[in-house]
Amino acid sequence: MKTTLPLRIVFIWHQHQPYYKSDGKLRMPWVRMHGIKDYWDMVRILEDYPRIRQTFNFAPSLLEQLSGYIENKEVDTAYILSEKDPDRFSDQDRVDAVKTFFLANRERMINRYGRFAELLAKRGPVRNDADLVAASRKFTPQDFRDLQVWWNLSWVGEYSRFDPPFKHYLDKASGFSEEEKRKLL
Repeated sequence: MKTTLPLRIVFIWHQHQPYYKSDGKLRMPWVRMHGIKDYWDMVRILEDYPRIRQTFNFAPSLLEQLSGYIENKEVDTAYILSEKDPDRFSDQDRVDAVKTFFLANRERMINRYGRFAELLAKRGPVRNDADLVAASRKFTPQDFRDLQVWWNLSWVGEYSRFDPPFKHYLDKASGFSEEEKRKLL
């Protein structure tokens, strides 16, 4: 009789992000956004599969940037723009918002949410800086607030989005208040 031994597979997930800091500021939000969406959800998924063992390797550049966020020492430029009250936006803030807050996968992160897709349609195509300026004038302060919330909310992972407080935001969909936005951030 031939005995078959079980196949043993090792999964090693190498987590990394480039170093986005320059001139003392975090220029890009990708460490924060992927930390919320991907890195945390990978651990959450394992709760459903307790017999599977995984190894996660975090690059030093990623750990340093995550630590900066966790310890409230650093924030990225998209976070700073997310915190601003759209009622007090400058013209440049308005342009930056329509430029920044659609930086997400259209099918998986924008079109699946009605209000977010509606805001993208309202912005329209952008081919140059003049298009950005024109698009920024189409939005009301409430549109911008909803856009701030939706961009940050769309980065919540597949598992986490069903948890409080995220489910509340997904169910509400629009008309977010400054207080709701602050709680989400």
